[in-house]
Amino acid sequence: MAAGPIVPILEARATQGLTIINDGLAILVADATVQEKHSTQVNITDFPREDLSPASDHIQPLPAVVSTEIIVSKTSLVAQGGINRDRDAYEVLRRIQTARLTVTLNSSLRVWENMGLQTLDVVRDSQTGQKLLASCTWKQVTPVSTVQTDIPANIIRSSARASGKTEDPTADQVKDDNGSPARKRTLAKRLKVLAVGE
Repeated sequence: MAAGPIVPILEARATQGLTIINDGLAILVADATVQEKHSTQVNITDFPREDLSPASDHIQPLPAVVSTEIIVSKTSLVAQGGINRDRDAYEVLRRIQTARLTVTLNSSLRVWENMGLQTLDVVRDSQTGQKLLASCTWKQVTPVSTVQTDIPANIIRSSARASGKTEDPTADQVKDDNGSPARKRTLAKRLKVLAVGE
């Protein structure tokens, strides 16, 4: 069963902490951000670099990780605000995680897009009282796109010859040199070839 939309936990005020945005709508604004940790890494290969080859071939970025510790108070900080804001904020965070949503984080340093909530730790003790103290680890999901292309038949044939194959097994999946679909060989014709020994 599909869950309903996330109800935003918002208040207009002069100062604010971390803002979490989904589909262009701010769904949670923390009262304060206790701590932020921004971690970006790259994977650098151990292979030697050839002369004039781009260094980017040897350095690949890894998904960014942002750790935040935020506070949302139980009652409103402004007149005529909501109550039980701590529970509402917790439910918003849990919904982001369980629904596997990607959100935008508007932090003190920069805006991070396509962030998924990897870990959510909430502490309730005599020190925190009725407020929500949530430690979140956000990990960036890297968007990619795929492109389908046709491989010319002559390249497939030369590759088959180089590998020692006498017949191209992908002939019915490629196009000929003129860009027309290659002629398909029916199963009956293939069986006949095998029987005759062509």
